[in-house]
Amino acid sequence: MLGCDDRLMLGGLQQVAQAYRRDQRPWIVTACRWLNANGHSLGSQPAAPRWITADMLARLGWNCILHAALFIRPDLHRKLGNLDERFSYAPDYEMACRLSPAGTFSRAPQLSPCCATATTWHAAPP
Repeated sequence: MLGCDDRLMLGGLQQVAQAYRRDQRPWIVTACRWLNANGHSLGSQPAAPRWITADMLARLGWNCILHAALFIRPDLHRKLGNLDERFSYAPDYEMACRLSPAGTFSRAPQLSPCCATATTWHAAPP
């Protein structure tokens, strides 16, 4: 669910397609990398573990399934709907909780993250 400030990394789409073909699961979670406005890495987050459940997500206190690292088959997306923007600070968290009952997700855990996000609030101070 790439946003306007997110982008796929080189080879990211191939990793996602490969995970869909390999596992035949309705949703995929990848690793994610944060970039500052100059494109320099601010860190990364690996793909969430496959065994995480909605109940576990609720107890973590933070979201390990980021919207920029979340890929959903169109039929499942139509069934669940879009991100719920009433959750202004955590619509991706709420979506991950709704996705969890849809079954186990596939992972694209390669060391080279599939996605990067570059927004001003992610950027390190000058």
